[in-house]
Amino acid sequence: MSWGIPESIRMDHGKPMGDPQRKSVPALALWLECKGVQVIFNRPRRPTDNAKVERMQRTTKSWVEVKD
Repeated sequence: MSWGIPESIRMDHGKPMGDPQRKSVPALALWLECKGVQVIFNRPRRPTDNAKVERMQRTTKSWVEVKD
């Protein structure tokens, strides 16, 4: 593992990272590009493009939800 600025970051089109209507470039994406980080957007409505992250979010959600 190395430390520092990553070469690239993968994002989806949902809020807060993206614009679901894709009418504008998200502020975070512009800031990252200015820092020299390549922003890679997943294809719309394709959670399998980032399956590890989607699975992690599902697992985390199941841990924090209050069950009756």
